[in-house]
Amino acid sequence: MKADVITNWTETDTLQVYENKVYVRMRTFEDSTLSEDIQAYLYPTTLEFPKFRFFPYFFKEAVAADSLVYHGTVKIFDEKGNYKIGEYENGRKIRIKYYDPTGNEITYDEYYEELKYIRGRGDPDKGYGIFRIWGTKED
Repeated sequence: MKADVITNWTETDTLQVYENKVYVRMRTFEDSTLSEDIQAYLYPTTLEFPKFRFFPYFFKEAVAADSLVYHGTVKIFDEKGNYKIGEYENGRKIRIKYYDPTGNEITYDEYYEELKYIRGRGDPDKGYGIFRIWGTKED
């Protein structure tokens, strides 16, 4: 039986502070289950979103965010129990392995089974181009 509302939260530990970035370890949970355990650089940035659908280029709202660049070990778990462990260096993928729920190594195609019919998505394991917007969603 699934809960009606999924509760997500992220625990962030600062590992090192630099002048223009912060090196962190982030653990994200969904309903008390670990879904991500990553090490990354966070770069502060601002994202702009259209304020109104009918005038997307005239009225924009700026939102503070962090650009996330993987660096170190990244573990990501999916809802089926599969998981991947990758090593990254400043956003560049060094190696990545995929596992089933029992810990047996599986192939890229087996891990991304549901994406095999979608083309043009790029590399789903890239270690950059990811943004985190902090706060709570307003209804």
